[in-house]
Amino acid sequence: MKYTARVAMDKVKIKDSKKLTQSELEELAQVIWDSDSEEELHDDDADTSSEEYIEDDSESEIEGNDSDDLEDVGNSSYFIAKDKLTRWSKNSLKSKFSKVSAKNLVKIFPGAKQQARDIQNEVDAFMRIFTDEMIQYITECTNLHISNVRSQFMRERDAKDVSKTEMQAFMGLLLLSGYKKQNHTHFLELWTTDGTGSEIFRACMGKNRFLFLLAVIRFDDKSTRNQRKKIDKLAAIRWVIDKFIENCKNNYSVGNFVTIDEMLIPFRGRCSFLQYIPNKPAKYGMKVFVLCDAKTFYVSNFEVYCGKQPEGFTAC
Repeated sequence: MKYTARVAMDKVKIKDSKKLTQSELEELAQVIWDSDSEEELHDDDADTSSEEYIEDDSESEIEGNDSDDLEDVGNSSYFIAKDKLTRWSKNSLKSKFSKVSAKNLVKIFPGAKQQARDIQNEVDAFMRIFTDEMIQYITECTNLHISNVRSQFMRERDAKDVSKTEMQAFMGLLLLSGYKKQNHTHFLELWTTDGTGSEIFRACMGKNRFLFLLAVIRFDDKSTRNQRKKIDKLAAIRWVIDKFIENCKNNYSVGNFVTIDEMLIPFRGRCSFLQYIPNKPAKYGMKVFVLCDAKTFYVSNFEVYCGKQPEGFTAC
């Protein structure tokens, strides 16, 4: 306390300082209390801009008090309590010496990562996702399957092996047809020569070669697929999908707002985990759970729903 006991004793008539009576103690306490209250009032009037006022760290106690106990002082940044001494701050106290919480620190900024910042054109961007390793692997698996079915063709040139460059051109045509919304266009119309077809399709390859590659393309070694399917229903494309997701994560950092949702990829072929969702436009297809950036719509991660996986399956 600012008011010392020695000064208070000078104002109170005390017979024996070693043995104080009950009445003397009460009178001494009242003098000290009155003196401290006067000093606090003087201090508040002298420096109204000071932030050294009584407040609670939580807003719950302020909300718990009755509205009659607090008095709003105009445009001031505090309330005055019913005792006219206690002040409640309208805003939470923020010290200039306090540190930002670790969970609020941005350590990874959204956008392209260092290895993807040197992209100059669309081909470079494509090769960041579908790397040379992936295309080479798909080409080798496709050629293995072509060698097994070559005997079914009368002419050897109708079932010749595919090169890495031709595989890139084939995948480019598939992406272009999807981008141009040509999935509902009749296939033969893409190769028509009357001006209504797509000239780039005829420039890349003939329609018979395109149909052949569409039938024989493979994403794994079919001779070992049955063994891998014992622990993974998605064994036919698992390696390519894992590489694709890895490249998506390594080339771009998502922002603070992401979306996790399911999408149905239209498909009516033979598949053990084909889904039927009546409220979707396609109704039949493969259900995929996708993690996307809410602003740029970049796909950061996804997983194909295969139902209940066999024992021994380990998710990535």
